[in-house]
Amino acid sequence: SGPQQKILDVLLAAHPTLAKVRCLDLRGCRATAAGVRALGTSPHLGPVRELDFSSTRMTEGAVRELLRWPRLPEVRSLRLELAQLATAAAVALAECPALADLRELHLGSNRIGAAGCLALARSPYLGRLSRLDLGPNSGADNPKAKKALRERFGKAVDW
Repeated sequence: SGPQQKILDVLLAAHPTLAKVRCLDLRGCRATAAGVRALGTSPHLGPVRELDFSSTRMTEGAVRELLRWPRLPEVRSLRLELAQLATAAAVALAECPALADLRELHLGSNRIGAAGCLALARSPYLGRLSRLDLGPNSGADNPKAKKALRERFGKAVDW
């Protein structure tokens, strides 16, 4: 997170055309906590419906900042595949009231264990999901977690 990264974070967050963006594709970008905070608190950020941080190394701090976004409740599709998320990130997502209107959550190819998968299955906020992609995460193979996910989300859960 050197000076060049900070300049990029500030430039994107400060750009007025951000207000027109409904699908924000940040795949492969370096997601720092400061950058995610700057973007989420930008006065120009409009109602983003699709947010993609796939193939991005999301630190725990970056995930925390994402979950604090004032406009996060407007997001309907959140893609975090290959973001190197661990179980704690899945638990934080499951406990986030701002995701109550989320329809799609893509968490494939991360490091989410059984506790994270169980948290997603038990989340009081993820009841409107029509798609939950857990791809090859170790927790998705856990029989107890798999059963809980199937009971909660039915065919909406994808392994």
